[in-house]
Amino acid sequence: MPRITVAFLPARFRRPPGRLARAAARLAAAAGCALFCSCIGAESRVRLNGNGSGVIACEYRVARDLENMGALDGNERWLPVPVGRADLERSVARIDGLTLVSYSSREAGADTVHRAEFSFANPRALEAFFDSSGRQFKADMAQKKIILSFPGSEPRNAEFEKLAREALEGYAFFLALTLPEAPRISWFDQEGKTAVFPGSCTVNGSVVECGIPMADLVFLGAALTMEISW
Repeated sequence: MPRITVAFLPARFRRPPGRLARAAARLAAAAGCALFCSCIGAESRVRLNGNGSGVIACEYRVARDLENMGALDGNERWLPVPVGRADLERSVARIDGLTLVSYSSREAGADTVHRAEFSFANPRALEAFFDSSGRQFKADMAQKKIILSFPGSEPRNAEFEKLAREALEGYAFFLALTLPEAPRISWFDQEGKTAVFPGSCTVNGSVVECGIPMADLVFLGAALTMEISW
């Protein structure tokens, strides 16, 4: 299932067909596919109930160039999220308490857009959906707290960053959380000191919305932790 680090909402898709695949291939040659798996878009909207259950609505937007590349010679392992109903059902079957409610797909320009809605019965299912490693997304209902960790990037040379930014142009991270009560947000650096998120993060009633250009997130530099409490 999608990790929090690849929950990305694309802005208007501006690339001519084939450009993303060429850029991704150049990235792979330059850095062993280090960022290849990030070249998708996804919007995640979560409604969390007071008992720890809730609903996740996702839209995965994948360039058909990448889907076609993934379909050849076993390259599907480079696509980081399930992009078909069968893939989603297999992933859901591995997570206790998670159910696929609906699924649809359509073509939009150079992309295929996959929409899915899930229900989760408990916080553990929500955590597993976003981060199977259990390190980057924590939901603690007893403490009324959600913690998201954004890892910092390794130092890269200028050529690599230029290629990566070309491949990631037009994509942005987006996550919306509707919580049981009005939330408070705090940001911390890797030393636990108060930090500032370089993107946008707003609270409107009980809804938290955060967004940042994908390339800026990939090249975040220092790790950040977001703590949401209510």
